[in-house]
Amino acid sequence: MNIDMDVEIIIKYVKEYSMRISLIIIIFVLFTGAIVSAQVPVKPFTAYLQGGLTTINSPEIFNDSHKTGFNISGGVGFSIAPMFQVVGKLGYHAMSKDWVIPEGETITGGKVKVVTYGLDMRFSPATLVMPIKPYAYGGLGFAKISESDIESSFIPFASLSAIQNQTKFYYNAGAGIEFSAGPVLKMYLEAQLLNIKTESDDLRLIPISLGIKF
Repeated sequence: MNIDMDVEIIIKYVKEYSMRISLIIIIFVLFTGAIVSAQVPVKPFTAYLQGGLTTINSPEIFNDSHKTGFNISGGVGFSIAPMFQVVGKLGYHAMSKDWVIPEGETITGGKVKVVTYGLDMRFSPATLVMPIKPYAYGGLGFAKISESDIESSFIPFASLSAIQNQTKFYYNAGAGIEFSAGPVLKMYLEAQLLNIKTESDDLRLIPISLGIKF
């Protein structure tokens, strides 16, 4: 009887304190990882180069009338702490119109182009020996939006107003994974939400990119 009571007490104790013990272990691992990361020499500057696909998420009318486009961008990061970088970036996105054209007619132009320039804060959590390293970032900047001239054989040109050149504020957030591709070179795969403020509905892009870091 006493043995059964002892077992019940032990089980109750384990259930009560298992969450606290797990939390202590997690904190210990993160703290140890931070110490290890702090002891590893940090490169003051890092270069980034990437490219991939860009889709329009919002507004809906833009999403329905444009194809998936492409993006290219580059940047230089400056390390301010073992796990943090400030990254200056320059990017370009292009998305063509998804025209519905009557048979025998032609229509050209209407490609939306977005040039972005801004700053990101990049966070790479401390990890012990792992082949894949996650990271996240967020930032602010400006986006220049333009649209190529539209020409049509069946719609009066006056009714096809292209987007006038305009520069708007944006904010972005993204996350990805980084993996080694050599002694110095690293590769990464990321997804980003890029929200450009406009007078009406915000223009929201989702770029997915593959890049190199060196």
